[in-house]
Amino acid sequence: MQDRNRVLAINFTSNSIYFAVADTANSGNIKHVGKIDLNFSVVNTLNGLSTNLIQSVSNAITGLIQKYEPSVVKMLTFSDRECWTVLPKSVFDNAAEREAHLNILVQNKNRKDIEMFWFELSKPDFRFLAIRDREVMKLFEQTTGNFGQTEFCSDFEIGLQWVRHTKKTGSFLMIGCHESYLTLEAYILGKFRAAHILKFNRIEDLPFLWKQAETHLNWIKGYHEEIVLFGSQTRKFEDLLKSYWDSTAEISHMDTLESMQVKADELTYSFPLTEAFPSIMMSQIN
Repeated sequence: MQDRNRVLAINFTSNSIYFAVADTANSGNIKHVGKIDLNFSVVNTLNGLSTNLIQSVSNAITGLIQKYEPSVVKMLTFSDRECWTVLPKSVFDNAAEREAHLNILVQNKNRKDIEMFWFELSKPDFRFLAIRDREVMKLFEQTTGNFGQTEFCSDFEIGLQWVRHTKKTGSFLMIGCHESYLTLEAYILGKFRAAHILKFNRIEDLPFLWKQAETHLNWIKGYHEEIVLFGSQTRKFEDLLKSYWDSTAEISHMDTLESMQVKADELTYSFPLTEAFPSIMMSQIN
């Protein structure tokens, strides 16, 4: 029987599935944080490179659903398979202009094959759009079997949840660290300002790519009271890029429950909590 007040949140790194379970009536508390290791790349499987293994991923996730009986499953998507853009509100509100803009961004795709989600920004005259490919999302949808209530989240939504959870009102930059890309999300006075996906083939190329992004996106080198890192190898990314960041900013790694401002009965973990941070944040309802 499903618990009407329980969330199962999931994110993926390399060959691992991270998950967090929380009851919505007990905000700020986690029932369980865990990790499932598989003997193949979950990321490659969900990217369509080895779809014959999708059933193994599904078996692991449906097993979690059966064990914890959540009312909703939340899952982090792969931001490098999405398209993010900002539109003037006047363009967004005009259906013809909005669709013309989408056609430029997502060429050679039928409109029915893409999903669009919009979010408010700190500047009320603009809208932030996240565009997802339906073919990509079908693989994610397969992982939950016949479970009916599944929500998908992008990296920048982890930042939005972080703001709601912590009630932050300052200005900060959140950096999601992944195998082949970074996600950068800026918040000003507690409001979503902008976001960008920074892809790389070699991690050694990141300093050059970061400087290149700064020339086009001034907010990246703007004033930030805090820089928040989550994901894989956050210390390595800090060492590589710290000299390009605001020297006055406090650097925070989401590597403890205390830093995330949540509590759990479990006190120690055999895996880096920075990698489980998306699941922990998605499990919190604010």
